[in-house]
Amino acid sequence: MNVKTLFSPEKIGNVEIKNRIVRSATYTHSATNDGFITDEMIKFQGLTPIAPSAITFREGDRMPKELTIEEIEDVIKNFIDAGRRTYESGYDLVQLNSGHGRLLSNFLSPFTNRRSDEFGGNMENRMRILVDIYNGIVDEIGKNFPITVKLQTQDFVEEGITLEESKSIAKILVDLGFAAIEPSGGSGEISRLYKIRYPSLKVQSQDDENYFLPAVKELKPIMKGSKIILMGGVRNPLTVEKLLREKTTDFIAMSRPLICEPGLPNRWKSGDISPPLCNSCNSCYFSTRSGIVACTVKEKLLKEKVNS
Repeated sequence: MNVKTLFSPEKIGNVEIKNRIVRSATYTHSATNDGFITDEMIKFQGLTPIAPSAITFREGDRMPKELTIEEIEDVIKNFIDAGRRTYESGYDLVQLNSGHGRLLSNFLSPFTNRRSDEFGGNMENRMRILVDIYNGIVDEIGKNFPITVKLQTQDFVEEGITLEESKSIAKILVDLGFAAIEPSGGSGEISRLYKIRYPSLKVQSQDDENYFLPAVKELKPIMKGSKIILMGGVRNPLTVEKLLREKTTDFIAMSRPLICEPGLPNRWKSGDISPPLCNSCNSCYFSTRSGIVACTVKEKLLKEKVNS
């Protein structure tokens, strides 16, 4: 099997993408060009975290500040302004990160959102902040600029977002006009507390690959004209090609393999469809504690490949 579909063009909104590969959004910790942490960055890391509700995951964690209605409105405005600046800077599209325990994800989740006002309670209220941000960006720059979302589809804890509820959330977002959805789940805090391996599962065998594929399969039938993006343990180009040909997914997204091997898509396109050099060790995750995100074992992996 060739990988012709993987390298065929497809649109997200009105923007044509030259292939089906998306670089999944990743925290890079790129404070300065030479990798040093600035005083401003240190000051930012020391701020009190904010959240929809003042809830910690475990005793000893920093208690987040519960946002007031006025502060939520400021957050919404800041997101809208960022969306407008993205457009004015010449980007082709923008993604809202509502996954992995980020602020927007925490509003969506009944596990972290215990509010009783218009931003909490039922599903429509919990997703209000996301809807208001979308509508605000559209009001600023119109509907021709595609807005996509990384969507928390499962928290993997009791009282959290379930895949069934995320289908209802996704349907509302599609009807609203989101151009693409990238299903994801879990968070660092939940993983540490409940010993759950998401979202950065180590891919040690073929069975570990494509771990958000069940979520993609659930959401795909309700996507209408919006596109769905498979992320999470994407490693095998032949498997990806099959999923694309069957229209199970429209795009695939990778992060760790592209941190380790930025030229991976070109390698696959040239005919070398061997697996990524990345072995999913998550060293890149820990690299951000001291500098810009990077694969810290790349040289070792290259030697192993040469000697194999």
